[in-house]
Amino acid sequence: MRLVIIFLFTTILATMLYSQPKDNFSAHKTKNFRILYERTITKSQINSIATDLELQFREWIKRLNIKPNKLPFEVRVYKTERKYFQESSIKTKDLGTFSNKKIFLAPPDKLDEKGSRINIISKVVVLAILSTANDNGCPTWLTEAYSIYAGGELEKYSDSKIITPISFLDFQQEYNQIKKEKGLIAFHAKISKVIEFLLDRFGVSKLDSLFIKFEGLQPLETVFEKHFGEKYSDIEKSFNETVKALKPKR
Repeated sequence: MRLVIIFLFTTILATMLYSQPKDNFSAHKTKNFRILYERTITKSQINSIATDLELQFREWIKRLNIKPNKLPFEVRVYKTERKYFQESSIKTKDLGTFSNKKIFLAPPDKLDEKGSRINIISKVVVLAILSTANDNGCPTWLTEAYSIYAGGELEKYSDSKIITPISFLDFQQEYNQIKKEKGLIAFHAKISKVIEFLLDRFGVSKLDSLFIKFEGLQPLETVFEKHFGEKYSDIEKSFNETVKALKPKR
């Protein structure tokens, strides 16, 4: 009997501890998002973020033609940057991220600085939508690269230069091994060049329609060849020749 009481007490305590963080959050539900936000954030701020989330969702669903596996997406909005960085475990200083099937957003006033909120929300919504492509075999580095484009950040890496030849097939392992911010920034610089190259070579429409082609059965090389109509080796070779000839912008 004593063991049963101890077990029940332990279970109740664990349940209370697990649910405690949610007690500090209020909830706001939209068609495609369930937003949990710290109670000190105003309702008007959350309504504004919710509107932007839904607008970006509709735009990118139309462009990517992908139906998410599970809706609504959970979104967490924090009152302080410290809490945001702690809870999201993000490696960079970006003010929004998608991790463990959740969208994490920094404090609303920080999102509004320099008029960057729409770009931040666009980036995380795209990552959320493309998690379906990841589930179907699309490598994470490729959806991460596309999110840089969706978030209007290609110009951010315009001065970077790739010196050594790159194989796309090495990207995923490199991505998985990154532990620090500096390494991730350098990696983002490389994969941003891939997206720039694909955009220039094949166009926006062809790039947008790439991710739905991943169906869980074919490797990256096969998907690229069927979708872009060129040999994978030729695409990769052309990419390396292109970036080798690039000169940093001044």
